[in-house]
Amino acid sequence: MDIVLDIELGHDRGQGFGTLFEATDAAGRAVCGAGFADVYNSLYRSDRFTLQFYVRHPRDTAGFTLNPLPRSTTDRGVYAFDFDGRLHAKSASGPVHPHGWFAVDRDPRDAGSCRAVRAWDDANEDWRNDADLDASLMRVGDGKMRVAGRLLRFQNSRAEWGGQVILETPAEGFYHHFYYAIGHLVFFHKTGKSIRLLACPWEPGSERPADVAGAVTLQLEHDREFPFAMGQWNGEVIVSTNLGGSYGFDGTQWRVLRKQGSEGRDESYQLYSTLPYEDRLLLAHYPSGHLWEHDGASGRELHGWPPRPDGAAAEAREAQTTMIYAGDLWVGVWPWGELWRYDRAEQAWEPAGRLFDEPALTDDLNHPYEENSSDPAARNHWGQRITSLVPVGGSLMAATSAKFTWPEETRPDFISHTSWEQYGRILQISVPGCLSVPVTWSEGNTRLRFRTEESRMSIEQDGVELDSTAISGEAESGLRDAAVRCGEGVFGRFGGASIGFGR
Repeated sequence: MDIVLDIELGHDRGQGFGTLFEATDAAGRAVCGAGFADVYNSLYRSDRFTLQFYVRHPRDTAGFTLNPLPRSTTDRGVYAFDFDGRLHAKSASGPVHPHGWFAVDRDPRDAGSCRAVRAWDDANEDWRNDADLDASLMRVGDGKMRVAGRLLRFQNSRAEWGGQVILETPAEGFYHHFYYAIGHLVFFHKTGKSIRLLACPWEPGSERPADVAGAVTLQLEHDREFPFAMGQWNGEVIVSTNLGGSYGFDGTQWRVLRKQGSEGRDESYQLYSTLPYEDRLLLAHYPSGHLWEHDGASGRELHGWPPRPDGAAAEAREAQTTMIYAGDLWVGVWPWGELWRYDRAEQAWEPAGRLFDEPALTDDLNHPYEENSSDPAARNHWGQRITSLVPVGGSLMAATSAKFTWPEETRPDFISHTSWEQYGRILQISVPGCLSVPVTWSEGNTRLRFRTEESRMSIEQDGVELDSTAISGEAESGLRDAAVRCGEGVFGRFGGASIGFGR
């Protein structure tokens, strides 16, 4: 197989780039494809320029291996993301935990409450502190991304692009939780007991900083609101908060998709992830434990996506994490640390196992170790989360956490050392026939080439090979007579300016 595509990503306004191509067999099943996943999982957005290329292996040879990396933290929780082809990780411990509302009340200059972002050094098989983000200033909702080839960094209540300050620290209060899409910086502004959502116009290449005075604002009803998930769909930014509010911004105005507490104060409704998938936007939901489909309002539940395993309680389930990997949809579910894969070829959900060995699954309890918690408020603190799913190289990295986390020396007596060590680790999941590599941004034309030859698959950009890996002869044989289309597939519609087959 030799597929050459000429594409223009176009002016970078924070868009997701979606599917480049997909090849299907005579039965209409996808046998290979390539594209960009634009996913937001609880705290971090995936790198929009990470290109995935997959060739499906036959079902009987498509098993995966699972290996733990050295720990990036001794704390019992970690969140991960990819940037420029490297795995990054940040402790979820203490007052910077993204699921404690108090996190956004803390002064970002309080170094005692901060943790460093660490990057995995593959050559030395070790973790190194990330030089782009100052650990003494790092707080929940801070981070970085590439926009038009330059580093866009949001930290310490301000934003910089290519070293230029484009958003100054406010005179009162502070900014937190940042998202860039549709040519707007979207973030929260907290002052005292007030929180507003701002959509501030800014585009790369502009000599002017972001126009805060011209921002479109939405006053939120409760000062404890902050986002669990943010995303975009059909030209609208979508923000969902810890208190069940969902809000959309279309470039001109905000609208309330779901009012905070609209179904009653005691009803839980939380979204933890957004993922463009085929022709829809998927939302990861609590307490159903299912994926929902964005319908322009509060969402539509996809019952059985993923299913509940036998022996698990039906209540208080949380689909927290989503990702596309090896051409399939993967989902992490709390409180039992379940990993699920939706096999697109077979159109069926398959359990990929639990990422925790203990305790045994039971429907007598909603959460692991619930019977050991003397404090009712702590009954679910040892629920088992898969906080992140991150494609890097040929693998999918899965990060785990407790709901709230503590340092290494605070292990309760009722949790074994084995179980304790499985909180706060990152596991490497490898399926044959997968490549994930960052591409270099270009507003003009760039040529991408995808090849399989002599049991090898590779990606090139403008004549330079980005990466390669081995594939089986059985996988190559499945490509014969495959029909190829560009711009549509598992990663959603192509989001760049133009795409076509090259010669």
